[in-house]
Amino acid sequence: MDQTQTPIIQTVGVCQEYKLPRTSIFGERPILAALKDVDFYAMQGESVGIVGESGAGKSTLTRILVGMEKPTSGVFTFKNQEVWSSADDFKKEFRRSVQMVLQNPRSSFDPRMTIAQSLLQPLRGLEIEGDHQARINVVLEQVGLGKDSLKKYPYEFSGGQLQRVAIARALIPDPKVLIADEPVSALDVSIQAQVLNLLNDLVKDLNLTLILITHDLSVVSYATSRVAIIVDGRIEEVDSPKALFRNPKSAIAKSFVDSVLTVGKGIEGESLF
Repeated sequence: MDQTQTPIIQTVGVCQEYKLPRTSIFGERPILAALKDVDFYAMQGESVGIVGESGAGKSTLTRILVGMEKPTSGVFTFKNQEVWSSADDFKKEFRRSVQMVLQNPRSSFDPRMTIAQSLLQPLRGLEIEGDHQARINVVLEQVGLGKDSLKKYPYEFSGGQLQRVAIARALIPDPKVLIADEPVSALDVSIQAQVLNLLNDLVKDLNLTLILITHDLSVVSYATSRVAIIVDGRIEEVDSPKALFRNPKSAIAKSFVDSVLTVGKGIEGESLF
């Protein structure tokens, strides 16, 4: 990390523990350590990938980064200010500035609401002032959708189109950080490339910070400049996709990379699409 710059979002020594159900009536509740001393950061305008197998801690770290969970210990900062101990005004700014795109767009939309109603919700919920319709029109254009989309319902869209709507909804509050949790895993390969290209364009055009959560190394090779491998709740290694996947330094990271089926030179930083 460039010492002259400050990360827009960062965790330092973050741990997250969950108490599990008792295994006996009088026994103590066992504790699951989901994250262990996690140091992670992203700079403004940077695309960073977080990769790991199922159960490695990706989802837990994601919930902390979007402010859904307070870590058990450690420091979580946005714009160099601790989030959970900050004043209400700053927390409100954080909620607007860090938005998320989920894996399955169909499960994230109310099927009874039109797209116009769905896009209006975050503007009202986050108490954002101004011309709401004008903001919706701008965001639709940014994701490559026409105004005719507004009258439609989620079932009228293909998976790729609906993921564009989901990205539009995340962009509505004009965020600084976009966290995408497996955003293309539910899509056909040909559509995956379109959505990843859209995310790449948004990062460049809007100076967005993109944090891409996935288990697919080819996706982060295509869409990020730096990747963190998370294993058993710890950040095991961080490097560029090409360096990390060609020559991982730790045995655990090498085992993870070797376990992934590669196609051609996709893992080495070239697109599979």
